[in-house]
Amino acid sequence: MDLKNEFEKLNEKFDELKAILTTQKEAQQTSELPPLLKIKEVCSLLGMTEQGLAKKRKKGEIRTVATGRRVYVERAEFERFLASLPTANKSNRPLKIKKK
Repeated sequence: MDLKNEFEKLNEKFDELKAILTTQKEAQQTSELPPLLKIKEVCSLLGMTEQGLAKKRKKGEIRTVATGRRVYVERAEFERFLASLPTANKSNRPLKIKKK
């Protein structure tokens, strides 16, 4: 009887693990951004020009990957760069605008 209970517990754990792995796989497949972003895509997403992005690359603020003559930004690097950008309101409080 004990062996049967242990087997059932293992089976339940296996099902839980299978569900977690399936969820992770689906999340990877439905990711909105591809693993490598073209420079034009990054510029479009950030609302900046290619020259502006080139300055950020030169300063080392965003890293790129070159494959032959093409230059890309890895998705993880893009997300890191995006998170590093200053926001106008980090406290989530309404902004106070001073009138002159």
